[in-house]
Amino acid sequence: MNAPMNWGLIRTGATFESLMQCLVIAEDPGAELFGRAGKDLAMDALSSDGRCVYQAKFGIAMTMDDLIVRSKKEVEKILKLRERDDKNWRDVNRWVMVANVSQNVWDVARWNENIAMPLSRKGIAVEKWTVEDLGVKLINHPEIRLSFFGPANRCMLYLREAEEKLRAESLGEMFFDMSLQGRAAQLEQFEAFIQDEKKRIFLVHAPHGFGRSRFLYEAMERCATKGVRTFWGLPETMDVSTEWFASLERPERTVLFVDDCANKFQRMNCAIGNWLSLCLMKAGKWLDRSSESFRPWRRQSFQNCQRVR
Repeated sequence: MNAPMNWGLIRTGATFESLMQCLVIAEDPGAELFGRAGKDLAMDALSSDGRCVYQAKFGIAMTMDDLIVRSKKEVEKILKLRERDDKNWRDVNRWVMVANVSQNVWDVARWNENIAMPLSRKGIAVEKWTVEDLGVKLINHPEIRLSFFGPANRCMLYLREAEEKLRAESLGEMFFDMSLQGRAAQLEQFEAFIQDEKKRIFLVHAPHGFGRSRFLYEAMERCATKGVRTFWGLPETMDVSTEWFASLERPERTVLFVDDCANKFQRMNCAIGNWLSLCLMKAGKWLDRSSESFRPWRRQSFQNCQRVR
């Protein structure tokens, strides 16, 4: 398990940011995670006490010189936000840059001069996580290491990866540029659902093209910004693997989103039912498969809602 990690498996910024966010939420379960670029005010994650901001920078063959150039732009943005007394940055006193770079002793001096000192003069301490630092953290979180660097195919994605997947498929760039319309009531019902400890499954019904995927992503993003652990399931691999069970067996509140699994519904129902049975058995409760408690989902129909274009 302590063999060197193949960083070549991390091919996109979304995957790298998801790795960073997983480590943040593992060490600070109440932290807020942010998704879409341009919506987070120079934040990829915020600590539960609102005092530490995390940002991720990724690049193929990125050097420390590259990171310093990119970080300078972020520093300029942060200083402007502080000058405006932006409420999101008002209480922040620590900034962590997470990047897929290595460093030497000369890099430390250049980083301090160009990045750390300008922010420290404004009362913000600067920390940097390099691949060496990430390697140490991943030793302490083997479940995260296995998810990103393990030999098996991924069963679940995280917030930024889910966004990347939806952009790459049929939804396109405009998918995230337009505000969600006509779903306020359903989002309120979903927020009530995640606060209800008795309900386990929230089932969304919608014909193709009625905005089901967009609704699920909006719900996922809301969960992440409330400190709830979120996963975007991949039915094709979840159907043939049980390794995803371990990722969900943690004390923090966790929500698993599974989209477009109508053709595999019976298998997914069985897999999720087995997982719920295992959770309830560990809690000292037995699940009666013949009773209504085995299907505690809330049916939500979009048939009479305005179509999202």
